[in-house]
Amino acid sequence: MNKHKRKIIQIIGWNLVFISTAALGLYFYSFWIGTLKKNKDVKNSNTPKTTNSILKIDVERYAEEEKSKGKTITLAKKFGYKLQDIDLNGIVLKNLDLRKTLLTSINFNSTTLFSADLTKATLSKVNFKGALLQKILFNKAQLNNVSFKLAKLVNASFIRANLKSVDLNQADLSNANLSGAYLINVDLSNVDLTNAILDNTYLEKVTMINTNCSKAHIYNTTIKNSVIKNVNFNEAQLIDTTISESNMVNIDFKGTDMRGTHLKNNITTNVKFK
Repeated sequence: MNKHKRKIIQIIGWNLVFISTAALGLYFYSFWIGTLKKNKDVKNSNTPKTTNSILKIDVERYAEEEKSKGKTITLAKKFGYKLQDIDLNGIVLKNLDLRKTLLTSINFNSTTLFSADLTKATLSKVNFKGALLQKILFNKAQLNNVSFKLAKLVNASFIRANLKSVDLNQADLSNANLSGAYLINVDLSNVDLTNAILDNTYLEKVTMINTNCSKAHIYNTTIKNSVIKNVNFNEAQLIDTTISESNMVNIDFKGTDMRGTHLKNNITTNVKFK
């Protein structure tokens, strides 16, 4: 074999080595990319869904699973602590845990929530219109622009909650506890507060028209810059409370325990004490 042929064979040999090495590298690269994609898919499957993709059926399915296990329904465990833009109209849930969650633009219209805990939750633009909310807890919760119109809130607890621009018109808050709560620009018109507790509560710019406060316990509470018209305080305990800078119309305090209560700088029309 002459020198020229040997050189050609060497070149062919090196080319084969190069091609084999490149093919092997491409194989391992493809394997590495596939492994990464698989791991990413597994991670995504274990990551809570983005709230934009959560549907009512997802919540109902998860709730049924937890119920069958005898567990409390903790939505944050499945969907995360920030829930937004979800339509849960008419859903029925029992033993619901929403503590410390951030709820934005959630529709709970005509829902039934029994024994739900929203302690320290933050709610904004949430709709509970016409909902049945029995034994529900909003203790230390922040509520802004929330509607409870026509809602049933019997035995509800709003202890030390902050309510701002909240619509409670025609809601049933009988036996509810609002001790230590702050109510700013809240509509309490046509609300049933029979036997409700409003101790150490602060109310400013609230509207109380045709509100039923009969047998309510109102102690060391401040009501200021508000509209109070046709309110029933029959057999209520209105003790050590200050009502100031408010418009009071057609109020009959006969039968009301008003020990230590002060009325200051109010505009009064047809207000009776005896």
